[in-house]
Amino acid sequence: MDLSNINIEGILIGSLIGLSLKTLLDRVSTALKLNRQRKVLLDYSTHIGLDKSHIYIQDLEFIKKYINAIKQEEINEIQNSNYAVDAMPTFTSAIFKSFSQDELRRTTFSTNNYITILDITFSIDFLRDYMPLELWEKYHIKVRQHIEDEKIKPEDEIKHFQECGLLKSLATEAIIEVEMKRARAVQTHRQFHTLIEKLSGGNFIWTIKYLFRQ
Repeated sequence: MDLSNINIEGILIGSLIGLSLKTLLDRVSTALKLNRQRKVLLDYSTHIGLDKSHIYIQDLEFIKKYINAIKQEEINEIQNSNYAVDAMPTFTSAIFKSFSQDELRRTTFSTNNYITILDITFSIDFLRDYMPLELWEKYHIKVRQHIEDEKIKPEDEIKHFQECGLLKSLATEAIIEVEMKRARAVQTHRQFHTLIEKLSGGNFIWTIKYLFRQ
């Protein structure tokens, strides 16, 4: 073979072009993947996280109102409202945990967005430790146990609620726990608003941003 006839420069240029094209395609593929992940986070936050965190707050307010009700007319009003506390199985941090930390960092695009998602993740786990219905059941069990121990007749329960120091103490403890959960739920709801604002935008623009950010 006559090596003198081989265009070394052409081969090198061709190789560089091929390598550049592969690198570009890899970057485009990664950018498209990150954009798809952004849409998953955005969709969950918009259609589930924002809604469920708001319902969580409403449920806590309903339970607080129920705990504070000591008059028959107040109790009747609540019972006749037909309000149903939501079990919220979709209010979960699983969607955020399905991504690796590196994927979350790259997908959220900024440190602030990444920290917001971490805070939302831990907050959801904290809130799910005691859902509103569980807080109510926990309080209700203590109350019924006291009523049974004291052998209070049904017709005397309202008066006992108004006068009993122990029941007032149980109500105060329950309200404190409700307020603590409510404060965290309100903060989480606001964080969902912030995250939605930061991750919103057109697919093309976000793909370009991811393309140049790599």
